Amino acid sequence: MHLKRNLILLLLYYTFCSGSFVQEDLQTEKRMTTEKIFILPTHVQSTALALLALESATVKEIAEESKNSLQKTEENIIILQQNGYIGKKEEDGIIEYFCVI
Repeated sequence: MHLKRNLILLLLYYTFCSGSFVQEDLQTEKRMTTEKIFILPTHVQSTALALLALESATVKEIAEESKNSLQKTEENIIILQQNGYIGKKEEDGIIEYFCVI
């Protein structure tokens, strides 16, 4: 419960700040906002909030933060990508996902 509350507070903080989590040119179509997160299905919300808290992360890191299985996290990432909320970048063979708020 505290994790979800803290993630919501973090999201609200970044929503009202002008900065973004990632400083490079992003390939996402949509910005992640509080309203958009709470419109998503509940199981996808936890993945989106975890990614916001981590800024940029691998599937394994997102799964650990959200307390979801790797399979469920991968499914949620696909949903978020299909909706244009998160981007994917690869550096040194490591794939990371990110979002913009």
